[in-house]
Amino acid sequence: MLKHLGFTVLDGSDDERIRVRQMTLFYMPHGDFGLTNNLIAANFDSLHQIAVLGNNLAWVCNPEEQNTTSAAERMDRTMSRAPFVQKVLAAVKETHLQDTFASKVRSQLPRLAPRISNAFANSVCDSLDCTLSTFPPQVPWAHISRALEPAHRESAL
Repeated sequence: MLKHLGFTVLDGSDDERIRVRQMTLFYMPHGDFGLTNNLIAANFDSLHQIAVLGNNLAWVCNPEEQNTTSAAERMDRTMSRAPFVQKVLAAVKETHLQDTFASKVRSQLPRLAPRISNAFANSVCDSLDCTLSTFPPQVPWAHISRALEPAHRESAL
């Protein structure tokens, strides 16, 4: 269906070491932190051309990360499971997209099926929560050191 709408759909992931040459949306719900790290590393010089719909990038770096931690504090952390993502945390713009379907189910369940609600309401999870991460073009990416370059391939994108 996406091809029919004019989107280019990649056939294989190549561990997300794909360089883009135009605005590209990566749909990565519940994506592995390594894939996200490889995507950022491969596009380090052109981050303004990508958007990632997937995990919160602070979580990608550290699953125990609290939302109350400032971007500067997150960027200063030396231990990260996604070091390239860690380097760009201060510049990323993240928009949390809440799973409204699960919330609606939780609120309507007591009215529709009280017994089921008592047994299962707490097990309805926000499985579609995700974050849209974008990078501003005006950030001078050259000042951020780039170490351990991963191999990547050029994409038709």
